[in-house]
Amino acid sequence: MQWSARHPFVITALKTAAAALLLAGVFLYVDVSALIRSLRSADPVWIAAGALLLLPNLLIQFLRWRFLLRTVRVHASNSSVFASLAAGFTAGFFTPAQLGEIGGRLYSLDPSQRASVLTMAALDKVYIMGMTVSLGLAATAVYIPLYLPALWNTGLTVLSFAASAAMAIVLLFPALAKNLLLRLPARVRMHRWFAPARIFEADFKTQSAFLLSGQTFVLFAVIIAQYHCFVNAFTPANASASMLCVPIVLFVKSVLLPISIADLGVRESASVFFYMRTGVPATAALNASLCIFAVNIVVPALLGIAMFMKPQSRT
Repeated sequence: MQWSARHPFVITALKTAAAALLLAGVFLYVDVSALIRSLRSADPVWIAAGALLLLPNLLIQFLRWRFLLRTVRVHASNSSVFASLAAGFTAGFFTPAQLGEIGGRLYSLDPSQRASVLTMAALDKVYIMGMTVSLGLAATAVYIPLYLPALWNTGLTVLSFAASAAMAIVLLFPALAKNLLLRLPARVRMHRWFAPARIFEADFKTQSAFLLSGQTFVLFAVIIAQYHCFVNAFTPANASASMLCVPIVLFVKSVLLPISIADLGVRESASVFFYMRTGVPATAALNASLCIFAVNIVVPALLGIAMFMKPQSRT
């Protein structure tokens, strides 16, 4: 077997190494003894609140995925939809920005509708990334003038808000993307790899885009609330700090630096960097980020593993 830098094992090893190095850097920066004291004095009520918010988080993701499948007439029971979603969590665990979810979503669904499932899984990820960009840019345009004014100017604020609004418009009005696809040469449009785009053109309407955008926005609101609960478990923090910091953290880990496995290290470094300037201690920001990783990444991935271990799954 010929090995190269693109071999899956090499790529996974590099991503794992990146996560380990980034985490090591964060732990070297943070006072470990203070980190341990912070953990021991954590408020269990705030921890429980953040953990329980995983339930609406999963519910919204389930509703989004079921809605997308029904948009392309993929008929599946609720249990099959959830099994597909959970399998995607497990597959996404090993990839930056959870991109592996796209292939994992095929699990438990009708193989004859593979193209439709993959198209909707990709569209699901497009809307997550699009919302990440839109909210991340808007939060950046507010955060940096407040806390890092030397790095910013009015022109950048206008540009950031304009880009954020443009992304929101693209998400809400799929006809814009469809018009661009129609301009492609006929030989491109007739290629077999263009099939997902044809599914998107035929089945995804403006009404669907508005509903999916709304569901995605609510999902982000829940994630921000979870982060805020976990931060408050370790130190008092204003809601405004989380409303600014969390979208930027998500933007950095998913868009700017998707370089580590499960985004480990990147998420923690960004959390410490941005929360600290709002008055949140580095230990609290780091602990909150690790709680988010455990609740929102590890637990759903374990759900997916449980699905794979069912007797009918092995069959």
